[in-house]
Order: sequence, then structure tokens, then C-alpha cells
Amino acid sequence: MAESRAAHSLPWSLAARLLTTGLLATGLLATGLLVTGGRAAAQDGRRQGEAPGARQVSEQDVARANRESGAYRPLGDLLAIAGREGRGQYLGVETTTPVYRFKFRRDAGEVVWVDVDARSGRVVRVRP
Repeated sequence: MAESRAAHSLPWSLAARLLTTGLLATGLLATGLLVTGGRAAAQDGRRQGEAPGARQVSEQDVARANRESGAYRPLGDLLAIAGREGRGQYLGVETTTPVYRFKFRRDAGEVVWVDVDARSGRVVRVRP
């Protein structure tokens, strides 16, 4: 009888160890797949779960393509034009196509938005 208990206890402890390490390995593998799968999707612009080739085009992508094709004026030129109207510290730009919205802070602390048409360079609107 002692022999059969010893025989049964050895495989049980071995089985428990294998089960524990197997679950751990499966968990690590699953975590690795989720992390790398998400990273692969993010690297080509897809959201996790989207099919390859289903990359969504952002306004920034459209603006970049238009600038590179010559349809839009260079950002530096547009900033110079907006700066004449903004007359203050440049704070940033939003590239909503085809109008770029430049943000400036004047000396008195007033924030001013200057909208410039990226195609023509014409100031569309100045607003506080």
C-alpha cells in the first residue's frame, strides 16, 4: 500500500507542477501575442482587430500629402502669414483641411486664433 501511495503522489506532484508551469507559460504566451498583435496593428496605423489594409486616413495624412504634392503651401510660409495677424507668441496649429488654425498669445494674455487657407495663404478669419 505504501508503494501505491508513493507512486500516486509522485505523478500528482509532477502533474501539479506541469499544470502550474503550463498555465503560466500559456498565460505568458497569450499576453505576448496580445501585446505584439496590438503593436503590429498600431505600427501600420490600424486599430487592433482591423483587417490589414484598413488603415484610416487622418487629417494630418491628408495635409501632408497635399503639402508634398504642392497643393498646400509650406507650413513655414503659412505660419509667417498667420504671425502677421496673430502678433504674439506662437502656441500651435491645428491642421484641419484645407484651413490651418494658428494659435497665438498676445502680450496682454489674450489668445487669438488665425485661420489661414493652406492652398492660397489667404487669412480667412481672425478671432479672439
